[in-house]
Order: sequence, then structure tokens, then C-alpha cells
Amino acid sequence: MSKMSWRAISDNQITEADAEAIPEKVAVAQRAASSLLAGESIDNVVGNYRQVVRANARRLTNAA
Repeated sequence: MSKMSWRAISDNQITEADAEAIPEKVAVAQRAASSLLAGESIDNVVGNYRQVVRANARRLTNAA
């Protein structure tokens, strides 16, 4: 998966994989925030967040 920069975003140079990853990243961050607010331990939230982000990255990288 390519790395995005703010310049690339402002120049509309976002790849298809990047565009697909953005909503997924937002959804994972929202779930993590909700879990924290619900009282789940930080270690569990961070571990779950990492697991989902890595799985999404592998899927998007292998799809390219």
C-alpha cells in the first residue's frame, strides 16, 4: 500500500487502495474510541486496533 502525504491528498493523487483504506481506518478508529469509552482496557483496545489495521493492510496490499 502506498504512503499518502497531505500534498498527495490536496493534489488528488490518492490511489484506489488508499481511497478504499480511508473509510476502513476511520471505522476502526471509531470502534477503538467506543471501546475505550465503554471501559475496555487500553491494552485490549490497542491490540485489537493493531490486529484489524494489519489485516486490512495485508488484504489491500495483496489485492493490488
